Amino acid sequence: MKWAMVLEPMRRWAGQRASLGRERMELLQPLRTYRLMSAGLLVTHLLTAALPTASAVTIGWLTTRLAGVVRTDADAGTMTAPLLCVILLMLSEELMVACRDVLQRVLARHVDGRARERIRSLVTQPRGIVHMENAEYLDDVSRASAIGPGTFRSPGRAAVGQVLLTFRVLSACAAAVLLGIHFPLLAAGLLAASLLMRSVIRRQWMYLASVMSTGERGARRVRYWTDVAGGREAAKEVRLFGLAEWSVRRRTREALDAADALWQSRAQVLGRQWWTIGIALGSAAASLLIPGIAFRRGEISVGELMTCLTAAGVVFQISFMGMEAYDIEYGLDSVKALRRLEAQTESNGAAVAVDAPDSSRATPAEIVLEKVTFRYTGSDRPVLNNLDLRIHPGEVLAVVGHSGAGKTTLIKLLTGLYEPGDGRITVDGTDLSDIDAEAWRSRLTVVFQDFNRYPLSAAQNVAMGAPEALHDTTRAVRALAQISGGTLPASLPSGADTVLWSEQTGGVDLSGGQWQQVAVARAMFAAWHGRELIILDEPTAHLDVETESDFYQRVVAEVRGRSVVLISHRMSTVRHADRIVLLDGGRVAESGSHSELMAAGGEYARLFRLQAERFNGPDASVAEVRSA
Repeated sequence: MKWAMVLEPMRRWAGQRASLGRERMELLQPLRTYRLMSAGLLVTHLLTAALPTASAVTIGWLTTRLAGVVRTDADAGTMTAPLLCVILLMLSEELMVACRDVLQRVLARHVDGRARERIRSLVTQPRGIVHMENAEYLDDVSRASAIGPGTFRSPGRAAVGQVLLTFRVLSACAAAVLLGIHFPLLAAGLLAASLLMRSVIRRQWMYLASVMSTGERGARRVRYWTDVAGGREAAKEVRLFGLAEWSVRRRTREALDAADALWQSRAQVLGRQWWTIGIALGSAAASLLIPGIAFRRGEISVGELMTCLTAAGVVFQISFMGMEAYDIEYGLDSVKALRRLEAQTESNGAAVAVDAPDSSRATPAEIVLEKVTFRYTGSDRPVLNNLDLRIHPGEVLAVVGHSGAGKTTLIKLLTGLYEPGDGRITVDGTDLSDIDAEAWRSRLTVVFQDFNRYPLSAAQNVAMGAPEALHDTTRAVRALAQISGGTLPASLPSGADTVLWSEQTGGVDLSGGQWQQVAVARAMFAAWHGRELIILDEPTAHLDVETESDFYQRVVAEVRGRSVVLISHRMSTVRHADRIVLLDGGRVAESGSHSELMAAGGEYARLFRLQAERFNGPDASVAEVRSA
């Protein structure tokens, strides 16, 4: 039992050392990709590690010759050789350090660049986007991607820092061997004390690194409020509502809250420095006193004294935590986050090359949702509950319903961004989950409510709907002109070549309605290039009444033959659809044409009458209903 009590701590310690060794070796793995530069870095490190010990020997030699000149009036020329050696070694060391630092920076940037590519690959690898809505996953993405110049988490700097630390330890060991020729106990004790101090300080830094990593969510909040307080996107409301001072104070409060735990941890670490300071003072005193007393007694020469003091200084340097320790501990946090992302991200194998869709396809696919149920993570209430829906080939299907009825969720399920919790979605009888995601998405196009606005030309913005046809600017301009009734791109300073980004010289920004016309033109352009399923989510939300009234003829009629899913709160936009379904309670509550639903007098009819009254008044709404 007693032996077990003794051996257990030893096993734990050995396990911790082994784990630490594996982590450090993992840091070095990316350097294998860059063999030539890594070999050059090792050579410069080897020379840099050996030169301090060689300098200690040469300084002792020079001191011996100098003492001879002073005491015996020997020829000063005897100092020439050791002096030249000292100068040569000093210059060599400076040169090697310069070369080493350049190679370290270049290698670190290469490794960081490779890490960024890996992170982007992991984030985009899953079929859907559910992982991007997980707070813990986003924390790890933030930890792993906070790399590069000006940041504290860098796998590249951690890798080259580990190499630097390894050779610093080797340099200290070499100097300890030199010191041990005269004072073996002092050499062993000084090396052990220096490594002990470094181990203690490292543990403290690891603790601070873990505190910073835990507070990553708070750091993301600080970055958000920084954008609100000083960013362009929020500037209108911040100025309009007088929120400038409030947003700055909120950002400051978030920053203080995020930093509070770190400051407390730093205070605790600083309060425990007394015994590391004691070890440092004791080691420094011993490294000076023991050789000094030996010299006083005549046991060593003045040259040997200088060699021992210089060697002791080299050994003692390993106790100081340089920037490489900082880089290793915080860079390791990024590497661990990257490994967790790799473990969490579902692998779909090698990417499948997808050709441009066949625009000559006879008919679009039939899409069937069978008993589809979906709920968001952390929610007990399903957004869609046993939903049955069939989208016929070439049909214009309108989907309406109250806010929160699941219309946008339906889009994400159809596009494979979400997967049903229960039930299934089939495309011509094949389960959507069995179809390659990229291949399926090359057959459809979507206009989301929060569509992207690219800092590109107007024509390129439209052509982004079918990236394989970015060169087809003619049809991109045609789509934009057709959607806008000729107002775009004619009104732009440089026509379709105008960059839609006001922060660029010569660039412009568009109104909300104009941007929506660009987004819808993007969908039309995609349809012309073979997309067989067109999904439009609130496509007239920012359009004026006149433009909205022409929407159906300008867009929906133009893509006839394709399947169209039209989602809108505006009943006037959907009334001409082949079929209209109303979602309620996560299911299809009503289905039919506009006339059929109006005759049924259900929720759709009630909503239609309410909107008609808003725009035309009560009397006009009755006439509108009768004419429908």
